[in-house]
Amino acid sequence: MADRLKVTPKSYLLVDCGTANTTAILIDVVEGRYRLIGQAAEPSTALAPWNDAFSGIQQVINQLMEMTGRRLLTAEGDLIHPADANGAGVDIFGLTFSAAPALKTVLVGLLEEVSLGSGRRALNTIYAEEIEQLSLTDSREEKEQIDALLAQLPDLVLMTGGTDGGADDRLIRLVETVGLAISMMDTNRKPEVVFAGNSALREKVTRLLNDIASVQVAENVRPSLDAEQLNDAAALIEGIYTSRNLRQLPNIESALSWCDLNPQPTTSAVGYLMDYFARLQNGSVLCVDIGAQSSSLIAATPAGRQQLIRTDLGMGRPLARLLEESDLSEMMRFIPVGIGPIALRDFLLERSLRPNTIPATPDELALEQGLVRYQLSRLRQAAERDWGWPADHMPVQSMLVARGLPLVGAARPNQALLMLLDALRPAGVFAVALDRYQVLPGLGLLAPRDPLTVVQVLAHNALDHLGWVVAPIGRAQPGQKVLNVRLKSERLGTLDVEVMSDTIEVLPLGYGETAELQIEPLRRFDVGQGPGRGRKVKISGGGIGVVIDARQRPLQLAEEADKRREQLRQWQWEIGG
Repeated sequence: MADRLKVTPKSYLLVDCGTANTTAILIDVVEGRYRLIGQAAEPSTALAPWNDAFSGIQQVINQLMEMTGRRLLTAEGDLIHPADANGAGVDIFGLTFSAAPALKTVLVGLLEEVSLGSGRRALNTIYAEEIEQLSLTDSREEKEQIDALLAQLPDLVLMTGGTDGGADDRLIRLVETVGLAISMMDTNRKPEVVFAGNSALREKVTRLLNDIASVQVAENVRPSLDAEQLNDAAALIEGIYTSRNLRQLPNIESALSWCDLNPQPTTSAVGYLMDYFARLQNGSVLCVDIGAQSSSLIAATPAGRQQLIRTDLGMGRPLARLLEESDLSEMMRFIPVGIGPIALRDFLLERSLRPNTIPATPDELALEQGLVRYQLSRLRQAAERDWGWPADHMPVQSMLVARGLPLVGAARPNQALLMLLDALRPAGVFAVALDRYQVLPGLGLLAPRDPLTVVQVLAHNALDHLGWVVAPIGRAQPGQKVLNVRLKSERLGTLDVEVMSDTIEVLPLGYGETAELQIEPLRRFDVGQGPGRGRKVKISGGGIGVVIDARQRPLQLAEEADKRREQLRQWQWEIGG
């Protein structure tokens, strides 16, 4: 697929509009192959005090013009589109976004552990906020329920409940309550309705609501007690978010008029690319993104993809919510410097207002990275609950990809990797890469239309490859040998390493180098092939090399604060951070 182009080449300008930053990448042909020509980032202007998403998009394109020397905008700020004979402008413009307001949703269902749980998992695949819930266990009078819905003014009502084929009057009573509430709302504020419950009730639900709301029907998210199918409902919810909430971004219409590709939510676009990586490597791929107003986790395999978005986790406004909902002492366990609860509270409030702030001192950097660890650990816990993953580790077979300014902007890539290892507890033998140039949303948007372009751009260092990680699972006393590792490379020759429990080892293997890694687990430790079974892997180097993380899962943090902080600093020293 990487052959030289045999069709008329095109140029691409792909913009990602986030709440903290707006980024743009320019792709064009160089010597017969597509390359990343330039990348730029500017603070977003979508939210207050600017309230002008288009201005931020123009600013980032202006910066890209300065960096590349290529004229993309007219003097009036319009896109030169398509490219002209002099090389100005671009042929294809695309937009991804996460800055649009979260989809305010009322969740309706029968039982928390059945239909409501499945509905919530479908909802969590997009930027959504559950603001109200109606269920069998709701003890409020109908008038109170209606008043609650009228006060919230939702964007979406997601209805679930009932196994396929059953008749359930209890669900119909909830539907009638929702219908009464919607009938009292202003016409221009009525929510969309998605029914993803008992398929036998579709016609009845549609008949009850069709005259007062826009109703869409999805496959039952819980067709039986032991089966779950989320994809159909998730696709409808994503479509509603894109069509309804994207246009709530102030002054976004001009950018939408430029689009040659249908705009997509950022996480969904990145998910398409993770699907490609999973098929290419025939294994599981994990992608984590910590942003200003949300954080996400994508797990892709050749068989399919799961994605989880939490709008209550992020390095902006969600930090203020942490003060109300979280135990500060638990948060402080992740911070390797001494800080009191009042100082931590002040830091959280400051960062919630200014998510783009760059740490000015080593202590501020330690605080920020501690908060990243804490929030990523909560994201991991949500995945354990929603996806049924083991509580002590995250299984990764092929690749871990990380996005988000706190990770890609870390002072050293070793620090970013340690945050990921501490918080996510990935296990196995896998490659690690950072989306340092923020190309994944744009490439994911482009992938279904122009896969050749995406493949060629990725083949030329569009991602920052850090190297490989070996993270075994097992139990041993500190200091006991758990692995024998042999690294064979042209530059190093043969390097033999004995790895002890509760340590981190780093083996040098730079960009462009390849090697054979032979792993022999002891004491029935598991490196992805089963307890005690060794493996050989062909690997390539990167910015760090090969990291062997032989710490126990879950991490055994000391209870005493001084010892725990020393432990965190020791791990950072071992990984080279």
